[in-house]
Amino acid sequence: MGRMTIVVDNFSHDEALKRDWGFSAYIEDGETKLLFDLGNKPEVFEYNLNHLGIPLSEIQCLVISHSDYDHVGGLDQFLVENKKADIFVPQGFDHSLIKKMEAVGHRVVETHEPTKVCGRFMVTGRVDPSPRPEHSLYFKTDHGYWIVAGCSHPKVWNIVRVVRVATGENPYLYIGGYHFFRLFNGELEGVLRLVRESGV
Repeated sequence: MGRMTIVVDNFSHDEALKRDWGFSAYIEDGETKLLFDLGNKPEVFEYNLNHLGIPLSEIQCLVISHSDYDHVGGLDQFLVENKKADIFVPQGFDHSLIKKMEAVGHRVVETHEPTKVCGRFMVTGRVDPSPRPEHSLYFKTDHGYWIVAGCSHPKVWNIVRVVRVATGENPYLYIGGYHFFRLFNGELEGVLRLVRESGV
């Protein structure tokens, strides 16, 4: 695989980057330039992109995991700077946001099953059960399949199961949101046990 750069996260791997609730990741793989999610606050998203030298105009594929505010915060900026990327969202995604993206010329694809995005990259399609429509990104590397998730509202083990069924392999790595917010003690231990048992 080429290179994955975390653009927005609660934790910073670079002291020059601003931290924020939410998530965004940029992946370069040969000719393929893909953006996964758009962070929370537009000003943080823009600042980090500029610091990292990532031009939105060159993105070929945008994958939006789900429509929660902390994953679509930079959408307006993206739509100003990029008019060509294909955009992939889970089936049942916020229709007003779809219309907004289509209005500036983007092709928007709603996914309900494993779907090729661009290059070697796939999305799971909408994973259920979940309190809101969400899909995740996955792709093959020299170390097996990697999964990049937004919030994991459908639960880590259900997302892993979809990738396992689609590929015939246990994923090697799972990165992004786990949605362990407000889980403590025994409840957290129970969730961690299910994650371990998923095989990732």
